[in-house]
Amino acid sequence: MLITTTEILQGMEIESYLGLVMARVPDAKTASLKKKYEQSTADLKREVSAALEKAAQEIGADAVIGVRVEPETLSSLVIGTAVKLKR
Repeated sequence: MLITTTEILQGMEIESYLGLVMARVPDAKTASLKKKYEQSTADLKREVSAALEKAAQEIGADAVIGVRVEPETLSSLVIGTAVKLKR
């Protein structure tokens, strides 16, 4: 599964846009969630990528494009667009 912040995938053609997928990342300032943030940044990135991938696979996507982070009060929301690629 490809996950990228760009809106296009070089050398690939998007067949259809399937919708938004998202994952939530807890805020490090929340004391009860501090343990979660003791993970390395790489671990957190893998966890968020896995959540986006799972959500995208559930709707039949091959990739997630345009990924961005939307900060919120107690967490951050990671959002992307699930797409089906032309084979």
